[in-house]
Amino acid sequence: MTGRVAFTRAALVSEEGGRGVYDVDAQPVGSTRFRARISLPASLAAPVPHHVYVLTDRAAVLGAPRTAGPDSRWTLRAEGFVRLTPTKAAEWELLEPLVPTPAPAPEEDATASATPAPLRKAVPVGGADTQRSPSVRTPVPPHSIAARDDRLVAELTRVLVRTARSGATITWHELLGRIGVRPEEVGPTRQLKLLTALDAPHAKANRPLLSSLITLSRQAQPNDVPPPFFRQVLLALGHPRWTDDARAADIWKAHRARVHRAHRGHAGEPAQDATTPGLPPARPGQDPSARLSAVLRHLDDTGAELATPALEQALKEADRLAALVGGPFLTDPVKERLGHWRTVMRKRLEQSVTTPSEARELFDRMADEFRAARDAGDLALAKRVRSGMGPLYALRLSPRDREAVTGLMREFKQWVRDQEPRTPADASLRALGALIQDLGTRRATLTTAELESRLAEADRLRRGLSVPLPDAQKKALRRWRGNLRHRQREESRAADPRSDEKATGATSDRGVEAPRLDREAFVSLADRIRPLLQDAARAGTTVTWGDLRRRTGGALPFLHPDDQGEVLVVVDQHTPPDEPLLSALVAGADLSPHGLYRHIRFSHGRERVPDASLEMHWRMEVLELFQLWRHR
Repeated sequence: MTGRVAFTRAALVSEEGGRGVYDVDAQPVGSTRFRARISLPASLAAPVPHHVYVLTDRAAVLGAPRTAGPDSRWTLRAEGFVRLTPTKAAEWELLEPLVPTPAPAPEEDATASATPAPLRKAVPVGGADTQRSPSVRTPVPPHSIAARDDRLVAELTRVLVRTARSGATITWHELLGRIGVRPEEVGPTRQLKLLTALDAPHAKANRPLLSSLITLSRQAQPNDVPPPFFRQVLLALGHPRWTDDARAADIWKAHRARVHRAHRGHAGEPAQDATTPGLPPARPGQDPSARLSAVLRHLDDTGAELATPALEQALKEADRLAALVGGPFLTDPVKERLGHWRTVMRKRLEQSVTTPSEARELFDRMADEFRAARDAGDLALAKRVRSGMGPLYALRLSPRDREAVTGLMREFKQWVRDQEPRTPADASLRALGALIQDLGTRRATLTTAELESRLAEADRLRRGLSVPLPDAQKKALRRWRGNLRHRQREESRAADPRSDEKATGATSDRGVEAPRLDREAFVSLADRIRPLLQDAARAGTTVTWGDLRRRTGGALPFLHPDDQGEVLVVVDQHTPPDEPLLSALVAGADLSPHGLYRHIRFSHGRERVPDASLEMHWRMEVLELFQLWRHR
């Protein structure tokens, strides 16, 4: 909730894509303190660690800690924050801001360097009393600290590049000594901030990280392992959270070799390619699980640099190994990494699609991926693949291909629905909705006996519900019962002409007799409805017949279903033949085509659409109407 979560001790982790990511101590009002990582707009002034702030605009939780370790954090996001006064900050009693450590003034530095250590305490600074506590000095402004860090990053980069050209490594203390900074001036938080800023451009361009040249001393590092802060740098740069110490050591060694090769050309030798596109050879007797881990490590290291065919081959090998291991025996990190690289491959292929034939080829490839996920029982993967197939099906396929695969899309959609857990009430409601939709689809060929039987089935399903029936389905059933009564009267009138004196018209869904309209009434009602449909098209939305009745303020009476169709036919009497019909914006209660949609198209001489493609054709016409009326 806005204004309910405060934070302090903000330490910048990374800044990319117009946003800054900070590690903080956070606390909701009345709750406990926790470690969090917050994403904030980079356009705002950076929070300083010795102030307390509260999240304001669109504050949201993006994720919870995955483990109980000290490095696992909550992930938050907000579009704004406000600094709290000390009085307000006291409401978050567990938050302890970092005590500011002011930098010495230039005069103090010069004096201190020329004064023996025992006498420095007695040197006055800026006219202040020698007994004045350092905590009451004016802190250095945040922009000055940021500028000083920017200069440090530039100096660190210069020294590390020079080290790479010489084919050597350097310890952290040696690196700071080269730029004239004392190690005690750079704590762990500032060290992580500097190294992250130093390597962020290299990570974005997929170049090796310069921080891989930093080592520990030989005494502290006998086994050639990376410094402990290197893994934190990797995580801050966006590496997966499952990057453990062993994985960080592999990356550290590989990047160090790449850095040396990349800068070898500056010493007179030609630079060599940093990676090889081939998969690492399999060891004799290696089990599929270990081989799969090796392939995934290869993808993590070189996937962004691989050409699309090489990436595809690596993914095929990974999928083959995953099938050998078996879906139930794959760990969650392995599944997530496989899903990530499948998504990368899909995006590459989508970007390369330029013709309908390429789009169909990609669609068939994704359909095979869906079938594999379905056979493995992986519902999450199947849903991700199907969501990617939707835009390709609707926007990239040719009309002929779209019609050919419509049945397949419906089959996949139904499988996903069948796998999702549902209660008996959900099943009854779904069956009732399908029954009402079927009535609308078969409206032109439905006999009175069939309608009576279907309504009896609807009553049986309704009696089995333990929850109230939605209003939209109530109204739909009332309309169909009125239609049934009208049909029965008409048949009775045809069998007995003397019943004409008793039959005065159809009955509306409220039980009120609704006489049939003449042509002038149709035109008058159509003139009222047409502007409402045009407004709906400009707003990018559809309406139901009940919405139209409410928006006319009662001017639209209860109509016989056949009269509804006639009114909508008149609405489009001046619509150009090359534009979709405005009446397409009148939808059913379940956001499906209105039952009269086919009848209206036929009345205007529009091309017949097959039943299997009718719903998708209607959706495309609705989207086209939104585009046409956006600026009209």
